[in-house]
Amino acid sequence: MFFLPAAAHTEKSGSFTNTNRMLQWHHQAVEPAGDARSELWFMYHLGRIIREKPAGSTDPMDAPILELTWDYPIEGAQGEPVAEAVLAEINGWDAEGRPLSSPDELKGDGSTACGCWIYCGVYADGVNQAARRKPAEEQNWIAAEWAWSWPGNRRLLYNRASARPDGRPWSERKKLVWWDADAGRWTGYDVPDFEAAKPPDYRPPEGATGPAGLSGIDPFVMQADGKGWLFAPAGTPGWPPPATPGTPSSRNGPGSAGPKPEGSPHAPRQRSSAVFGHRPGHLRGRLAGGPGEPARPLMLSAPAG
Repeated sequence: MFFLPAAAHTEKSGSFTNTNRMLQWHHQAVEPAGDARSELWFMYHLGRIIREKPAGSTDPMDAPILELTWDYPIEGAQGEPVAEAVLAEINGWDAEGRPLSSPDELKGDGSTACGCWIYCGVYADGVNQAARRKPAEEQNWIAAEWAWSWPGNRRLLYNRASARPDGRPWSERKKLVWWDADAGRWTGYDVPDFEAAKPPDYRPPEGATGPAGLSGIDPFVMQADGKGWLFAPAGTPGWPPPATPGTPSSRNGPGSAGPKPEGSPHAPRQRSSAVFGHRPGHLRGRLAGGPGEPARPLMLSAPAG
């Protein structure tokens, strides 16, 4: 085990990523004290020294090391690698060396390169998008020009769910994205987390796979079926919920409001809306304890009403 003297975040440039998937760039304020260095410094110079050892070798075993692209620019008295150059490489570029703008531009034929697809677009137009600091007064409430969120600068994942099946917003006050029939594409305050030109009435043909296999009303695009999943193997109280009076109910026939099961909006409120259930069988081997140990329950909870 090696303990390396690490630089603090004020002593190096780089990015913070929070649980909202937002990358916010920070700039170096002072040089590290003593022997302290950034992780980037240690990795870059270690790789540089390793590559120098077999220089000139014709041994095929050394080829993977010698063929590494390791020509990052450095700056400052300590030879700190330029962090933005690494960010640009993670973002990726096309065959002409132009920065990619979104994961949609990635191709499987080798004509594009990208370090990590979820970060593709963070260096769009050759600009460090994570370093943006546009004031709130100069943009809408989504604040799309404050830093950058993966993937594609979407601030809310699965935001297609904020619109009705026909593409109209569920709420004018809280609308995020919606279908613009005249333009033939999804638009809105946020970047649509959906195929931009896929209309609400699209239905996949028989045998369609991948994105083409999801219909225009399937917002959860990272799921194979495009649907939201609730892991509650033992079931949930009062589910499915009753239909709104005057609308079809899948449980009680057309036009029925259905019964008012415990836990429904029309029944007396419960103090807790937690749902308990044991892990499904296909998850127990990976997530539960060892042989003979009881599986810990899964829990989904919402604030008590």
